[in-house]
Amino acid sequence: MSVRFVNGLPTGLQYTPIQVGAWATNAPLYLRVSRTGSLWVTQYSFDGSTWQGVGSFTSTMVPTSVGVMCGSSTGEARPQTVRVDWFESAVLPIQVEDPAPGPDTVAPFVYDVDAVALSETAIQISWATEEPSTGRVEWGTSSAYGMAPEYGGALAMRHTVTLLGLNPATTYHFQVVAEDGLMNSGSTADQTVDTLAPLGLNAPEIQFWYGDVDPVTGAHQLSFGELGNAQNQFNVLGRVIDADQDRIALEVTLECRWNGGPWQLMALGDDRTINFAPWRLANEGDFNLELFVDSLLGTPLVGGVHRSTLEFRAIDDALNETRATVLVDYTPDVTWLDTLTVSWADVVNNLAGRVDQAVQIVDGMWEVFNDPVLGQVLRPDPAELGYDRLIAIGEAHGVDAWENYEALLPVTVESFDPQGYTTGTSSYGMGFGMRWTGHTEGGPYVQPNHGLYPLGGLYLYRWFNSSERWE
Repeated sequence: MSVRFVNGLPTGLQYTPIQVGAWATNAPLYLRVSRTGSLWVTQYSFDGSTWQGVGSFTSTMVPTSVGVMCGSSTGEARPQTVRVDWFESAVLPIQVEDPAPGPDTVAPFVYDVDAVALSETAIQISWATEEPSTGRVEWGTSSAYGMAPEYGGALAMRHTVTLLGLNPATTYHFQVVAEDGLMNSGSTADQTVDTLAPLGLNAPEIQFWYGDVDPVTGAHQLSFGELGNAQNQFNVLGRVIDADQDRIALEVTLECRWNGGPWQLMALGDDRTINFAPWRLANEGDFNLELFVDSLLGTPLVGGVHRSTLEFRAIDDALNETRATVLVDYTPDVTWLDTLTVSWADVVNNLAGRVDQAVQIVDGMWEVFNDPVLGQVLRPDPAELGYDRLIAIGEAHGVDAWENYEALLPVTVESFDPQGYTTGTSSYGMGFGMRWTGHTEGGPYVQPNHGLYPLGGLYLYRWFNSSERWE
C-alpha cells in the first residue's frame, strides 16, 4: 500500500494484495520506494532481489525525511507492531549495517535527579546515568558551592548521597558531577533544595503511629515486606494535630507525594458523624495512606530493598505549614511462613513491643497490653477505638497467596462503646476475614479505599442492641 500526504492529508491511495491469511513466521518482506524526477514508484519483494510493483504517482514535493509505516489492510483497527531492522536509500546505501562503535568520548548522561529534605539537618540526593559511572555532589549555600563534595561510590548506574549536619530551613545549592570509566565527565545545572523547618508555634503537627526515627538523618523510617505481603498494599497510619485549630478536618489540608511526584490531597478523619467521616479514619485528623506493592517495586533494588521517599505537608487555614519525610524500605520476594505462632510476650521481649514487626497493621493504633489475668495480649488502644480495626497475617499477594489454612485466635471482649448502636451503625463484630487481599475502590471515600470485596469468606461473632449471634 502506498499513499502520499499533501498538507497533512492523504491522497492517491494505491495497494496490491500480496498474501491471503496469516503471515508466515519469520518470512521476510522488503519494501522499496524509488524516485525518478517527480515520478515515484513503490515496490515489494520477498527475497530482496525480485521486485513487484504496487503503484506509482507523480509529485513535485521535496522530501525532507522518510520512514516506515505499519498499518492494517482491513477495516479493523487491531493492535499490531512492526519490527524494522533497517531501511536505506538507493543513492546512499548502507555500507555496514551494524558498524563497530567508535571510541567513547561522551560524558555520562545524568537523569532522574531527585533531592528531598529528610529532616531539618539532612538532605538526600539521588540520580541515575545511562552507563556505569562514579559521581559526586558539589554543594553549598550558594551556586559557588564550597563545601567538601559528597561522593557516590564505585561505578554504578544509580547513586544516592546524603548531606548531614545542615541548618534548618535553609536553601542549599547543588550539582551532580558524573564520570565514566574512561574519565569522560559532565555535570548538571545548579539546583536547590530546602531543609525542613522546625515545627512552628501554631503550625499543624504530623504524627506517625508506626516505624522509627533514623538516628543519623532524623527522617521517619518504615519497613515493609520483611514478613511477606498480607495485603496487596501496606498502610502508613498517623494523625495531624493542631493546637490552635478546633476542627482539623475542616481547617487543615494534608497532602503527600511519592518519590518527588505531584502532590496529592489526602482524606482526614472527621468527628462530625459516621455519615460524614471517612469510616476508616476514626478520629479527628487521622490519615491512612495505602502504598501498593507494585508502586513499592518501582524503585531500584539496592542492598536488598526498594527505597522510596514519601513527603507530607500540612497547611492550616492561617497558612502555617509543616512538612515531614518518610523513608520507605520494601523487601521483595518474601512470603509469610506457612506455619507460625505469634506470641505477644515475645513481641514485648524481643521486638520492643513493636506490633508492626509481628503482624501487618491495616487500621488503628494497636498495642500489647499486660492484662493481669491473661498476660500479654494485643488490643486496639482503648482511647483510639473506631470502625474497621484490622490486622492481617498470611500471604495474600501473587502466586504464593494462601488458599486453605487454619487459624486459632483467642479473644476476650472487655466492653462496648454505646455509640456502636446509634444511627449509621448497628452492631459490633469480631472475627476473621479470609482470602482477602486488602481494601479496594468502593464506598464513599478513597485514600484510604473503603471497598471490602472481593472477600473469600467472613466469619464473625456479632453483637446487636438486643441480641448476638455467629455469622
